[in-house]
Amino acid sequence: MLLVDVGNSRIKWAMLSGGELGPQSASVCHAWGRDEWLDWARSVGAATRVLVANVAGADLARELGAALRSTGSEEVEFVQSTAAAAGLRNAYRDPQQLGVDRWVALIGAWHLQRGACCVLDIGTAATMDAATEVGEPGAAMAVVPAPQKPLAVLWASFAENKGAVPQALEVAQLPQGHRVAEVD
Repeated sequence: MLLVDVGNSRIKWAMLSGGELGPQSASVCHAWGRDEWLDWARSVGAATRVLVANVAGADLARELGAALRSTGSEEVEFVQSTAAAAGLRNAYRDPQQLGVDRWVALIGAWHLQRGACCVLDIGTAATMDAATEVGEPGAAMAVVPAPQKPLAVLWASFAENKGAVPQALEVAQLPQGHRVAEVD
């Protein structure tokens, strides 16, 4: 199975076989057109199944899906944020408002940890999402671009307060987020 994560500026991918994740690759893709997507799909090769987390929009999804199918990939599925999945409940009123990349990362982290966890993702923007092990709301926040100072404050808070985040958010004067996920 080919796993693909398409962000706003980069694409990341790896093969999953027998429960083992193969080497991971990445490339800048924000300016790719039809020909570049076809070249990429040919270089990756056909896969029986492809799972894609895409936050770069519907036009890109169409190009990517067509490129993958043209190389013989049989099943191309674009994962969506849902109200619930794999034991977690998405606390957004509109589940699609939580980026699918953040949703699948939180599901993965929760299953690896088998309990409360926090996912810090630094891409085009920096985000932090959390899930609890007892069904209480997790927290979410989006950190503005150029995150070096806010992240330093965040890491310091984790170290000093064993994961307590609210004080760090107030100190850095960052917007407080809202619930992302709860454990079913």
